[in-house]
Amino acid sequence: MQIIVIKKEKLYKYPFPNEFISTYWIQDKDEYGNERDLLMIEKKDTSWELISNEFCKIIDNNTEVPKVTITLNQFYLLKIFNKNNTTNALIYVCNENDASYNSYQITADGEYTIGTEPTQNIMLNGQNIGKEHAVLIKEGNTLTVRSKDENIGIYVNNYKVDQKILENGDIIFIMGYKIITLNDYVIINGYVNGVGINS
Repeated sequence: MQIIVIKKEKLYKYPFPNEFISTYWIQDKDEYGNERDLLMIEKKDTSWELISNEFCKIIDNNTEVPKVTITLNQFYLLKIFNKNNTTNALIYVCNENDASYNSYQITADGEYTIGTEPTQNIMLNGQNIGKEHAVLIKEGNTLTVRSKDENIGIYVNNYKVDQKILENGDIIFIMGYKIITLNDYVIINGYVNGVGINS
């Protein structure tokens, strides 16, 4: 499994602790670049828990909670306390070796919308995904992605972008979904809550 911390400008990825480890710290850097222990993961019997601390609180139903049991493919809201401000982030735990990918060919030039609405060309179902979240634009051999979501947005190769011309192997991250581009194909994982392609 893999732990992904989703911050405003970037995704941070961490390996999930192995079975021989009972506690594990997710570390990050404060606003001054100093390393700190952000959040602890602790093994309890056969499950794992996220544990709040002084720097980072887990928010559940708008309330700070001391801990939550980790569920695969679930998002958890974090409130991070810096010296001069407070920021929010999300944490997401997923399978690192995901076998749920399908490939789809995009042959015609045009715009291919991505979102939760059934009218979208690429329909994703999931938490925090907008009705019209993003758009892929194909012009000849060029494929560009543009965000249409002002809340969460999109990440390409772990960095948040508004728009980017894509290269082979680029990975678009939209709230648990990974869309990989390869020539005229997009390769999309479908395990979160389902994915569909409409022509």
